[in-house]
Order: sequence, then C-alpha cells, then structure tokens
Amino acid sequence: MADICLVSCVLGTNFASVYRAPRKDAYFFTNNPALRTEIENKGWQYVFLDLPLSTDPAVSSLQAKYVKFLQFLSRTDCPPPLRACAKIIYFDHKVELKPQHIDKLLAVGQKPVVVRKHPHGHSNIWGEVSAALLQERYTRFIDKTLEYVLAKIKQSSVYKTTTVVPWTSLILYQPQNPQVQKFADEVYRDLLEIGTAECQIVWAMVAQKYPELIQYLDGKEIVTDENWWTRFKALIRFWTPYGVLAKLDKL
Repeated sequence: MADICLVSCVLGTNFASVYRAPRKDAYFFTNNPALRTEIENKGWQYVFLDLPLSTDPAVSSLQAKYVKFLQFLSRTDCPPPLRACAKIIYFDHKVELKPQHIDKLLAVGQKPVVVRKHPHGHSNIWGEVSAALLQERYTRFIDKTLEYVLAKIKQSSVYKTTTVVPWTSLILYQPQNPQVQKFADEVYRDLLEIGTAECQIVWAMVAQKYPELIQYLDGKEIVTDENWWTRFKALIRFWTPYGVLAKLDKL
C-alpha cells in the first residue's frame, strides 16, 4: 500500500498549464486530452476522465468536485495505487504545493480529514454566502444554495449557521476510513443536487454531522504560494461590475 498519494485536476478548457508535481505518486485528472503533454512534462501521472469538455467555468468547476471529493476511488479504472493509498492529499491546480507544505500537513494532521480554515476568517455560513455573490459561477445557483442551507437548518438541530468555514484548496484524506468516503460522498451528492461548485458552503453544513472526523488548521499554519492572479481577482471583485465576473472566472 502506498503511504501518500497526491491528487489534483483541471477540468474544462480554461487552463493550459499546471504546476510541477511536488513528489512521486502524484496523479493529475483532466477531461482535456490537450493537457496530457503538459501534465506529464511536469512530473504527474496523467489520468483521463471521460466527462463532457466545457468552456463554462460553472460546469468545469462542478466537474472538478468529482476529484476533490474522491469519487474516482469507486471507478473500476481508478489507478490501483490510489485505491490502496493510506493518505491522499488533494490540492487545487492553482495551489503550488511544495515538499515543505506536505511535510507540515502530515506532521500536524491528527484526524482522518484535515483542512485549513477559510483565510478570510469566516465563522458563519452567511459570510461565505456573501463571498459567493462575488463569483458569477456561484451566483447562478445562489437561490438554490440558500434554500439548501435553510432546509438543512430546518431538518435538524445539528446544523447551525455559526460554524467553521473551510478553505478546501488543500485537503488531507485518510480514504481507508469508511467515514471519510461517506462524508466526501455526501458533500458531492449535495453539490450535484444544488448544481453549484461552491463546496465550502456545502462542506461547512455537512461537516457538522462529523465533528470527530475533521481537523481544521489555522490558514497560517500552512501558507501556500497560491496563484497571485487568484489573490488579485479576489481583491478586485469588490470593485468589479457584475457583468464581467464571468470573464474573471476564466482567468
């Protein structure tokens, strides 16, 4: 059994480059065959996903949750080392993960799922909902997202709006733990039900059923060199007319 595997992905046609794999046993998923050379040249093992290729960020972002939430593990064509891996580190393709980040994550991780807290310090679902309003690919589904949150609260006293909001760009999973896959499946299922890729809201709700499963790290414990343009977009969204947000989402 491999001890640690790395997983990342790009779905759709809006990105043409990837960061170098920070170590061996690294698997990069895509539905865009044009990226194969780039992926392999950067030291990744290329894994093709037979999903419709789209230019729409809302579509490709939701497709990427198939990878982020470990749905590939149930596939018959899943690479055997991945299926048997003791720990899987997932990270978004915009994160330049380095060996020191991996070492730190493994050193501090004490629970079957480890994720960083949102860097904006959100401790309430509505804070993340407000942030989602600044991204066109999320605003399309904001009514259904609100309905989802309110339905969860009505469904059970387990669910609160005051809760930890995660930063899901970097996640450590122990996939051999059945509860881990159960949690990931539930997040993914709810995302599909809503139609949104805004997984941080859905995670924040579903995770309240699994308090012993998930460890939240302060975002400052593992500081990754996220794509500077991503950070810049987050800043300028506050002064950007709504009509151009869709264009920003493709950059």
